[in-house]
Amino acid sequence: MKGILFDLDGTLIDSMHVWQSLDKYFVESRGLVYDPKSTEELKAIGLNEAPKYFNKVYGMNITLDDMMDFMYETLESYYSEKFELKPGVYDKLTELHDMGIKMCITTATDSSLALKAIDRLGLSKFMQFTLTPDIAGLEKGELEFFRIARSRLGTEAHKTYVFDDALYALENAVKLGMIPVGVEDFTSIAEQRALRKISKIYLEGFHQLDVNRI
Repeated sequence: MKGILFDLDGTLIDSMHVWQSLDKYFVESRGLVYDPKSTEELKAIGLNEAPKYFNKVYGMNITLDDMMDFMYETLESYYSEKFELKPGVYDKLTELHDMGIKMCITTATDSSLALKAIDRLGLSKFMQFTLTPDIAGLEKGELEFFRIARSRLGTEAHKTYVFDDALYALENAVKLGMIPVGVEDFTSIAEQRALRKISKIYLEGFHQLDVNRI
């Protein structure tokens, strides 16, 4: 029996450009001009310190709740109405489903957001379940997260594939004896060499996926 664990963001749906631009959207929502250097500066500080940064650099007067509310509302809008599947995804999922491949989604995104896109885009009919940190009680980066997903899917590790654009996810797949499949996304270009090296299959796009190799 064969199975697949699919990542959502950056793998099945084209969404990472919004995640990476939330700070810019937040500043612009206040009628201010965003300074691109803030992107790198914000990476160096924790989430709890971000409001202090915005208040100092942009003269705002906001709290962490203000920032979090904006982020959630923005993401909810995109997951509910705007994010689309990457090219070729729906057709390949249909082929895999028709072959009897058991599939699930493993995502770091909260279920309250992820399921909105999954249901809207018609992915639910292909998937056995969706596993998120709030459902699992674990972060996606933890090895046990992937172990739980594979166990729930009910497939043997050496016959289970993990499709993901993140290196850590494929590293966890290898540690658990699963088969890593790298999916290219612009956000993981810096890790591309490592992704290609670790992947049994590397996809620049789903059009390259030969389902007969699964």
